[in-house]
Amino acid sequence: MKVEGLKYVLEIRDMDRAVDFYATCFDLEVRFKSPDWSDLARGEAGVGLHPGAPAEGVRETGLSFTVDDLDEAAERVRSNGGQVRKEPYANPGEGIRLALFIDPEGNAFMGSQNLGSWS
Repeated sequence: MKVEGLKYVLEIRDMDRAVDFYATCFDLEVRFKSPDWSDLARGEAGVGLHPGAPAEGVRETGLSFTVDDLDEAAERVRSNGGQVRKEPYANPGEGIRLALFIDPEGNAFMGSQNLGSWS
């Protein structure tokens, strides 16, 4: 057996809104879009969107985007209907900044920015 890909799947409520959010905020390529499944990617990294999210509440996902400017990412999340649950911060000695975001569908995900000493 050969693994041919790896994808992170999020449950969403509104397909158009979710696709627009991830394509706009993180420049993901929309490889396939339908009401029942959408496939977005950045290089070999994939995000799948599937209906079925509960009507309310925030869901922890484990999804993370590493970006070169975490403050800009936070602003993009806000301006595209998401929330910044935890503003960008750095822990001394770790070489990385982190932030916690929530997409318009209620999925919580991390943002990170390498500071040169960690990758």
